Amino acid sequence: MNHDDTAWIEAIDGELLAELAGGLESEDLTGERRDAMRQRILGRLNAPAPEGTETLRSSDGSWRTIMPGVDMRVLRRDPDEGIEMALYRMQPGATFPPHEHAHDEECLVLAGEIHVGDHYVSAGDLHIAHAGASHPPVTTSAGALLLIRSEIRQYAA
Repeated sequence: MNHDDTAWIEAIDGELLAELAGGLESEDLTGERRDAMRQRILGRLNAPAPEGTETLRSSDGSWRTIMPGVDMRVLRRDPDEGIEMALYRMQPGATFPPHEHAHDEECLVLAGEIHVGDHYVSAGDLHIAHAGASHPPVTTSAGALLLIRSEIRQYAA
């Protein structure tokens, strides 16, 4: 029998299954033991990132509207390199105007779909605009969530 074979489940009748389940007993936790378990769990959740790493929490930062129908949330900026990583949330019907690139721009479509001119890009696709390239407007009819790593851009509020 391989690990995908589930025929054995049918061999166990309901009565036997009930008897097996009835043999399991839960242990009541004392207040002290419950508190100790809770502290261990919270300790793991709040443990610092491993040395040489950093975790940016989803609760950190905020979204800001950079143009009609397009919100941006900066995740990380490296002013020395002139690069940033940000989430872009495009509402259905939104358009991002044509622009040029001083650095490579990597755009991962996390959800939804976009069109770069007539070129279709959907969830899971990575679109790269190389340094020196310019591209036509980016549009979406259904809406999209994008993770973009590109040069730092300034947007009017």
